[in-house]
Amino acid sequence: MNVNASKYLEKRLNEWAEWSLHDSTALGYPRKNILAAFRENGGVIIKSRRTQTVPDNATAEEMERFIVELAQQNKQIAKALKTYYLEPGTGKQKARRLGISYAYFRTRVSMARLWLCGRLSSAKFKEKIKEQN
Repeated sequence: MNVNASKYLEKRLNEWAEWSLHDSTALGYPRKNILAAFRENGGVIIKSRRTQTVPDNATAEEMERFIVELAQQNKQIAKALKTYYLEPGTGKQKARRLGISYAYFRTRVSMARLWLCGRLSSAKFKEKIKEQN
């Protein structure tokens, strides 16, 4: 992957992560489950009457769809990517949570990035073909 593609992908993934962390109902990647929310609030769950809105972000939503697609093809690689971008802690802590070595964790994240780079290229290529027709 060339440097420009790598920088672009990293920007898109960081944008997706920020969007996902603000959206507790992201497509398949909730920020916290009910038990975690219960523990964090000292055993109290407060329901608010006001609705939480998440700002629209078409590029982050596109990345979410691609990651869901990746998960359908390879759950372990998608989980490593999700863990890398959405969960707190160091890389070694994240790898330990997944039950794999840090080197293998980094390899899975790299594989996910390469898959996404190819998927983004494919999506852009399809867009250009539509524009020409």
